[in-house]
Parts: sequence; structure tokens; C-alpha cells
Amino acid sequence: MAAGPRQDDRRRPVWVAFADQFLDTETRPYLPLAALAALEAGLSIEEARVIWVEQVAPAVGGNLHGVTGEWAGWDEAWLVARIARRAGRSSWWRRLLGRRSAGVHGASWRVVEGCMAAALAVPPPARWPLLRDLHALAGHYFDFVPADLGLEAPGRREALRALFDSVFLPVFRPAVAVGAGEDPEAMARRVLAALDEGPPGPSP
Repeated sequence: MAAGPRQDDRRRPVWVAFADQFLDTETRPYLPLAALAALEAGLSIEEARVIWVEQVAPAVGGNLHGVTGEWAGWDEAWLVARIARRAGRSSWWRRLLGRRSAGVHGASWRVVEGCMAAALAVPPPARWPLLRDLHALAGHYFDFVPADLGLEAPGRREALRALFDSVFLPVFRPAVAVGAGEDPEAMARRVLAALDEGPPGPSP
């Protein structure tokens, strides 16, 4: 089915957020924000998966195979035009290319899927705070531009620790590059240190 102008408008922020995950740089902390873009567009997890595999991956997935891939960011007009041209065309080789490119970043998709599922399990007003907190924890976990965790708020430290254990670790586990030398236990300790060493909350 061809994507019409209204569909393109709805998908545009999703295309941009998903395509950013195929840049040749550290993008894993931003996976919760990609999930947010899909939810704000009203997409189901399955609809988001189709966009990831059949539209975005065929358009920009080759960036991960090059020696010097794009890392600074896509030109948005170029990106949207490139994906839109492919969005309404389906063929076996394009689906195969998309699955191959998506497969390279399959762990990233599983994180997006997990973030969407976690957000869909809470009331809509709680979704943005949840994904924002997952994004902040990921900055510490992957040691990439760590965010202020806001630990001065009452109960914040305990809430983030519970979120880290119950949601973050299961969702982000597939994205840990153990084969490239990443140590999930050391990464978890980095987050726990950030939670322990932040400014103390006010006394009760």
C-alpha cells in the first residue's frame, strides 16, 4: 500500500528517529526516544517494526556496512524523500535488503520494541516520563553524555533504582555488545554508582 501525504506527515518524525539509530556513532541511549516517536505517531509495535524493517533499514541501513559511515546526522529533507520513495514500493529484494540491514541493528530494534511495550503498559501521561528516565539511565549505562538524574527529588533515587532493575536491564540487555568487549556487570555498576553518588535527597 502506498503511503499518502497524510501518512508521510505522521511517519516523518518516526522515520527521522529510526534513521538516527543507523548512524555510525553511539545511538543506544536514544532508543527510548525513537520508541516515543513511534508512540506519538499512534503506531502499534507491529506497525513500527514494519517501518523499521521495510522502510528505514533499506534506505539507510547500508551506512553501517561502510568503512566511513555517516555519523554527524542525516539531512532531513534528503532522508525523508529517500524513505518516502521506498515506503510505497514493495518487492522481495527490498524486503530482503531491509531485513539484512535491520538484522545488523536487530538488537536496537528489540530495545525500541521493549521500550514501546513498557510505555504501553502504563497510562499515557506516564509514558514520556518513563521513556525520559530510560534515556537518562542509558546515558550512564553506555557512558555517553550522561544526563542529570534529578536525584534531589524525594523518592527519585529509589524510583530510578526500581526502574533500572525491573525495566531497563531486561529491555537493554540485547543491546550490550558483549562480543565487542562490553561488560554488562561493569555497565550496571556505573549506573548504580551514579544513583548512589548523586546529591542526596531531602531528609524526611
